[in-house]
Amino acid sequence: MVDRSEDDDDAQAPKVSLDFSSGGFRGTIKNGKVSVVAPGNANVDVRTNGNITRGRELLFKSTGKSKGCGPENANIGDVVEGKGIYIGEWEPIGSDGISLGRIFNLYAAPEDIFDNGKRLNTSFNNMASRVVELKDWNGHDGFNHLTNSSGPDQALYDALSTDQYEGEWFVPTSDILHGINSSGNQTLSNHLHSVRDIGALKGTFENNFWYWASTQQANGSGNVFSIQCTGSKGAKWRGREDSDICARLVRAELQ
Repeated sequence: MVDRSEDDDDAQAPKVSLDFSSGGFRGTIKNGKVSVVAPGNANVDVRTNGNITRGRELLFKSTGKSKGCGPENANIGDVVEGKGIYIGEWEPIGSDGISLGRIFNLYAAPEDIFDNGKRLNTSFNNMASRVVELKDWNGHDGFNHLTNSSGPDQALYDALSTDQYEGEWFVPTSDILHGINSSGNQTLSNHLHSVRDIGALKGTFENNFWYWASTQQANGSGNVFSIQCTGSKGAKWRGREDSDICARLVRAELQ
């Protein structure tokens, strides 16, 4: 349940409560507006002075088909000029399991990185070095994942939590790429792999190619996550210098 009472400046202001009877729902209150993310079709009940008005509204579908509920009324898979391809919302959770308390709109790059007309396949460390060299690539610079000895994902979380992140392209975390955290637990239902065939993303991933994530495995091995975005081989943790594979970069904007 989300309750707006702590935000009320006026004692007479209405009290808003969100009560979810099934899993997969999330509610946020920001600047006096209530936002609900639902896993499918949802009933909306509005209670005013004891009277209930019921309506049906498509708030959000896990298939990525939304009713203009993204930034600038974007649907998942839509190109948002100057930002990228909208792929949904993200609430970053650090390696300590604690949310950063911020929600971001996520955008994917329209393509992988190419060198001399060929899709770049390289080790994670080389990929991270290449990303930080990006300048005005698809409208934005690249992020530096190599500033924290605790891992490339921790460098990102540090920048996000200290307002040092400035909208750069980064190698997606494992939850953005495939919906799981560093311990392998499912944390995100809408992720890059699940929406890869929607809208402007469709057909942009190379068949049977593997893609890097920036999340470092929780067991201390130093391995990072990867997934075969098309094909049937699934996902695996790899050494940062063990394989030459691709990366589809993403960027985030604070709501």
